[in-house]
Amino acid sequence: MTEDEYRLLTRVCDDILLGPGSSVERVAIRWLHVLSEHPHNLMQYAELFDDRQRGLLRSLRRIGGRVAHAVSTFREGGTWFYGDRSPDRADVLFVSHFVNAAQAGAASDFYFGELPDALAARGRTCAVALINHVEHPAPTFMPGWVAAKVPRIVLSRTLGVRGEATLARRLRSESRRLRIEACGARDDFHRRALLSAAGHARSMNSVIALRIGEQVAELVRRIRPGAIVATYEAHAWERVVFAAARSVHPAVRCIGYHHTILFPRQHAVKRRLGGAFDPDLILTAGPATRDQLACAPGLGGIPIGVLGTHRRSPVPQTRRQPPDGPPTCLVIPEGLPGECLVLFDFALQCAKLAPSVRFLLRMHPVLTFASIAAQDSRLQSLPPNVEVSAIPIAGDYARSRWALYRGSSAAVHAVLAGIRPIYVSRPGELSFDPMHELASWRSVVSTAEEFLQTVESDLRASQDRLNAEAAPAMTYCQNYFSPVDVVALDSALQSA
Repeated sequence: MTEDEYRLLTRVCDDILLGPGSSVERVAIRWLHVLSEHPHNLMQYAELFDDRQRGLLRSLRRIGGRVAHAVSTFREGGTWFYGDRSPDRADVLFVSHFVNAAQAGAASDFYFGELPDALAARGRTCAVALINHVEHPAPTFMPGWVAAKVPRIVLSRTLGVRGEATLARRLRSESRRLRIEACGARDDFHRRALLSAAGHARSMNSVIALRIGEQVAELVRRIRPGAIVATYEAHAWERVVFAAARSVHPAVRCIGYHHTILFPRQHAVKRRLGGAFDPDLILTAGPATRDQLACAPGLGGIPIGVLGTHRRSPVPQTRRQPPDGPPTCLVIPEGLPGECLVLFDFALQCAKLAPSVRFLLRMHPVLTFASIAAQDSRLQSLPPNVEVSAIPIAGDYARSRWALYRGSSAAVHAVLAGIRPIYVSRPGELSFDPMHELASWRSVVSTAEEFLQTVESDLRASQDRLNAEAAPAMTYCQNYFSPVDVVALDSALQSA
């Protein structure tokens, strides 16, 4: 996708979302929320720019969505949600995610860390609602949280036959409205976008967004929290949750926690939708992302502060020396199979050209290496200088000098460990480097030969020169992710 096509896409999708015919059902359509220029995100819009894909993609989406919906409707017996204990009241309701079965019973939340417990220690009653992204039904892992200080409530993946039928009916009506609007579209691209949105209105993603909204509304009705704190990347479900919470408790304060990185052309998170769909306050993982959001014209009027993140790596207190052992490059893809294949393929090319360099393939917690290797036979028999890491990531940082990355926030932590980040660019692709603001230390390569040049240059350089080059980058990354500041959140709640 070109720069001009991306701008056209964001403008038209926003026109549809913000138009006079908008509704909660329309906001629930994930496809209309253009998150960023990341290729994984842009794949879903290929049908707008390629006539050959349009009919096939729409048909497959419609069939696949209906099958998935029918299966999910009966999967958990129609129960709304499961929990070890549901409080009668709570000052704060956190909305987070259950992404890995290993999380069951863990005191530290995957996104908020120990922040709910820290708030509870300051006298605020808290509850955590978890969106279930694991295939296992909630009853199989809920016993792990029976003794939790802060109650965990895992949202069911169904509202039962009647509830799911109601959601489907609402989305069918929205799909019809979009098709009617398409008949009067001002140009062909706008018409195609409306028709695509109509198809996506009946997708499983739209059902999920509405379902989460219904579940959170029910929780808010029961426990009447003063504030709801949800992860915030401007996904459709997040917008729906804010509106749903306000629909049953208008006084609730909605806080969005932007916990991750920002790409150069990040879009949905940088603009308001108006009405009940916007957060009252946005808290970020560090000053760098706070400053980027504060400069976004589309967010005018929404206060933005820093909360920090429990994932921040400790900042080295002394100048870093070269690690012992062979020169090592860490490969850190996102939790996306396609991105794993891109980076691992590039690492294999580099490993062949640079046999003296060791490559560590690092998996995101939501994926397994076996699942990725099953898609590429070359990964089933790795060269001698390539290995799959099985140790904590801090150990990988300690033994590496370089890190191959694309969209992973782990690259920021790698810089803090003294590692040179090397962004892998692909021809014809919009760059989505999360550290695009870095003027030094970061390298950008598109071939194995360019990677080798970077490695050889570093091996020839003095450590003093490397440290001097890395210093500004480390300062920048210290501002990207800050330590968690529970007082900042407590103060925001106090001012509600």
